[in-house]
Amino acid sequence: MYDVKNKTVMITGAATGLGYKYAEILLRNGVKSVAVVDLPTSNGQNAVATLENEFGKGCAIFVACDVTKADDFEKTFKKIVDTFKGLDILINNAGMLNDNYWEKMIDLNVKGVIRGSMLAFDYMGKHKGGKGGLIVNIASVAALDPVPVMAMYCASKYAVLGFSQSLANMYNKTGVRVVIICPGVTTTALIENFRDKIYDSIRVALDGDIPDWDKIPKQTTDHVALAMLDLIQKGKNGTTWVIKRGQPPNVVDFPPSSERLLPISIMYDVKNKTVMITGAATGLGYKYAEILLRNGVKSVAVVDLPTSNGQNAVATLENEFGKGCAIFVACDVTKADDFEKTFKKIVDTFKGLDILINNAGVFNDNYWEKTIDLNVKGVIRGSMLAFDYMGKHKGGKGGLIVNIASVAALDPVPFMAMYCASKYAILGFSQSLANMYNKTGVRVVILCPGITITAMAENYQDKIYDSIRVALGSDISHLEKLPKQTTDHVALAILDLIQKGKNGAAWIVKSGQPPNAVDFPPSSKRLLSI
Repeated sequence: MYDVKNKTVMITGAATGLGYKYAEILLRNGVKSVAVVDLPTSNGQNAVATLENEFGKGCAIFVACDVTKADDFEKTFKKIVDTFKGLDILINNAGMLNDNYWEKMIDLNVKGVIRGSMLAFDYMGKHKGGKGGLIVNIASVAALDPVPVMAMYCASKYAVLGFSQSLANMYNKTGVRVVIICPGVTTTALIENFRDKIYDSIRVALDGDIPDWDKIPKQTTDHVALAMLDLIQKGKNGTTWVIKRGQPPNVVDFPPSSERLLPISIMYDVKNKTVMITGAATGLGYKYAEILLRNGVKSVAVVDLPTSNGQNAVATLENEFGKGCAIFVACDVTKADDFEKTFKKIVDTFKGLDILINNAGVFNDNYWEKTIDLNVKGVIRGSMLAFDYMGKHKGGKGGLIVNIASVAALDPVPFMAMYCASKYAILGFSQSLANMYNKTGVRVVILCPGITITAMAENYQDKIYDSIRVALGSDISHLEKLPKQTTDHVALAILDLIQKGKNGAAWIVKSGQPPNAVDFPPSSKRLLSI
């Protein structure tokens, strides 16, 4: 039992809704001080006045802050720590649900949580001279099972889950306990006008299959606030609690991916197909192009940065497989207009598109915002463009999307927590899209490679976030000895996945072993008592 008495707490998005209720329940149970952090346009001042009226003068302060702005958030932390002479608990609650503004949502739900957590690590962590503390990250039931009607929101909450569980694995070094709460549908402004918040193309695809939101059982903010208090007091480090339908909370079990492997079957013919591969000038992307052309694919679009080796890559492919088998299209997939023009050019050139492989990605947690922009936003943007061009709901003939995740999408990895967040996001997003296959005719599959001999794996110690490297110390030295696989081995696995992977399948290929499909039992079958 963790005693909240006399603790100091910071809560983002706390002017109204669940954030305010968390402040209220904690003060009622003996917390000394609460920092209500919310936008300058919020009701923060009134919220603090109401709290002070009930719990006494000075029990709360309001700090105006936009958590998507790095400088703003850092100044907010400093102000709160200076005012309270320290900080014991951070609740990363600020978030939104509107898939039509999914880039803003990723910035808030994912980047905001990562930024807040790492600032808390630096202020509270024993590895930085702090006394330890507690981080509570707010995910959602949409972090536990794919949800097609809110695929981008799902991506953001899967990211929170993977990132948070990775951080939790450093508790012995940092003294910072990390726990996650996954509320179900709760009566707040977040769920108002829900149908208007569904991404346009997904709304068209699902058509009459959109659930009647009015009939879904909802819970009160008071009920979730009580669960939050319980989680803070009783939740083990790394634990994830689900709270839905007004029922008592349960902890969710996450058996390692090695215990969830499945056999593989089916067959899809790649002959005469047209393929688009992002990040294909070198490394795995190039190997995917090579193996597909060798097995009968008609045309490949090599998509990569203008500064890449794309022209030479295409020349090499044409030399081996024939003139016109490949084209190079220069594109930065983090730029919406650039990516959209690239799709149009490829579809016009090939007179259609059969397969998209979203391969472009980066691993460098010291540049984690770029990681989120490329690994998450790039994959979402590419997938939705492919949906619009290939989907039967938009007059297309169907097709295949292969999204490249990682073994870091399946089990938390402390030394690459931000990269882990990005790959968990891809998993949740992709499986959500896959659930629309009957409407779109677009099969979605996910490849999760282990450590592979590419530039991404080089100088990995320099790519670990500074504060995490300090926390882990010598515990990262063993990574040099982990078994690696060749790009050729992974390329063979993606050919197999394209040919045999069932819609929604996630395949793991690591240590040079044959690939396996990973099982994802619904979270309802993984609940444990508290």
